[in-house]
Amino acid sequence: MGTTDHRDAAAKATGDAGTPVGCAVLTISDTRTAATDTAGPAIQARLRAAGFAVTEVALCADDPAAIRAIVTSLCARPDVDAVIATGGTGVAPRDQTPEALEPLFERRLDGFGELFRLLSFQQIGAAAMLSRAVAGTVGAKAVFALPGSPAAVALALDRLILPELRHLVWLLRGAVAPAPSAPAPAHAHHRHHHHQAPHAHSHDHDHGHGHDHAHDHDHADDHDHDHAHAHDPDDSSDHDHPHPHDHGHAHDRAAPKPRPPKRGGGRSVH
Repeated sequence: MGTTDHRDAAAKATGDAGTPVGCAVLTISDTRTAATDTAGPAIQARLRAAGFAVTEVALCADDPAAIRAIVTSLCARPDVDAVIATGGTGVAPRDQTPEALEPLFERRLDGFGELFRLLSFQQIGAAAMLSRAVAGTVGAKAVFALPGSPAAVALALDRLILPELRHLVWLLRGAVAPAPSAPAPAHAHHRHHHHQAPHAHSHDHDHGHGHDHAHDHDHADDHDHDHAHAHDPDDSSDHDHPHPHDHGHAHDRAAPKPRPPKRGGGRSVH
């Protein structure tokens, strides 16, 4: 299945005919209240407009222990598939949301932060590098930590989270793509090796005179027999053990006849 197939299956599984995706919205701030929070309501509005259910809205202080406690509690709820938090992702001393969430993440979704900063750079330039927006999974739940500005929230949701949230939740719920087909067994390959094995065994047995001797005879079939046996005259192994590649010729050839004695008193003529 490709990405399009996955998204289609996820839409069916999490749409009206399936189990809806439930989202919790968490605002993290030391200064904002339910009355003054603007980023949280912006997240809720976009989620509902895209067909997601907002099952919980919460607010907590910029305190790592408090953040971890509330995120852990939200992820334990059966009606929450994703937690979308806003605030505390900058570099100010009290911005500690990434540090609070890191110990909870079983898997980081590094691509979210990377893409978010890329998109932010296209809008605000170099200041995008000051954002530490992160995402990851806690059990079978997805957790996103966004900046606190409404513009950053809109960018993250519209370009990244909303287009892929159903697919992500579908995967985390345990959807498994069909396994790829097993490759055909390589029977021909095995038969080939089986056929060749006896030859390799015989070859090794017949050349048991040492590496140098075997090397000299490797090309004996391509040359005449005299060249095949061009060894040290003192090497008696050449005479006692005819080379196997002679194919019996050493035994079939008649021994050379002795020359008749020279006339002239047995003296050699030079």
